[in-house]
Amino acid sequence: MTTDVSLSAASRLTLHFDGTSHLRLAWDEPDWLGPIGFMLAATPALAAALPARLEPFAGSDDLGAYHGFDVAFDGLAVALRTKVRAYTDLPLLVFRIEALDRLGQLTTGSFEQPSVSWPAFQPRERMTGGVPPGTRSYAHQYSEFALPVSGDATCGGFFLAPHRPAVVAPLLFIAPDGRTLLLAPLDQFHEQVIAVPRDGTGVRCGWHGDLCEVPAGFATELAIWAGNGPRALLDTWAQLLRRRHGTQRPSRYADDLPRKAFLLD
Repeated sequence: MTTDVSLSAASRLTLHFDGTSHLRLAWDEPDWLGPIGFMLAATPALAAALPARLEPFAGSDDLGAYHGFDVAFDGLAVALRTKVRAYTDLPLLVFRIEALDRLGQLTTGSFEQPSVSWPAFQPRERMTGGVPPGTRSYAHQYSEFALPVSGDATCGGFFLAPHRPAVVAPLLFIAPDGRTLLLAPLDQFHEQVIAVPRDGTGVRCGWHGDLCEVPAGFATELAIWAGNGPRALLDTWAQLLRRRHGTQRPSRYADDLPRKAFLLD
């Protein structure tokens, strides 16, 4: 693959292709997530040994103009297409996984072990000075009550509820100056997950391990959004999803319990 290739969104949010099949995400600091790659459950590590071919493309959608790369990995045993696009006027990157044919026998035996991951990354292997000192991670566990968890910049220290999968959504990295990266699904909310293995082997965003098969054309998209503060980013993500799905946000008094409590006051 050609070295020193980059893909930039607004606000200097940039992916650098480093000459292997790995990427690095820079946002002023050079390496917010560590090495980023593609992973299959049958492959024990990031797909560093699989040379990638990049095919540029451009277009627009409801979020605006974008440009990106179709990232083709040679030697894959399954018919998949992986893409990444960057938005010209938004600090937003979107990673896409698409099945080119019907795929079966995808199950891995564990919900928290994705069969296909894009992106998969290793925050413990960041470059020196890759993120601002004191950066923290925050997420909600994929369980009842969406239990909040927090940890350090490597996602270490998460107190995950026992007997529940080591899976979260969304995942945020928050710097002391307020700058925040949000990783969150844009669609297929039951099929794609963000796995944070308890053994610290890295973060894997992709199709959960209980997904047995998918039809041709099945696709998922995961956003990496940069902004000033977690609240603003969560609001932006929610507004996009409500607009795309035509969802009207109900009043807090739409539920009987708070409505009746309010009337009793």
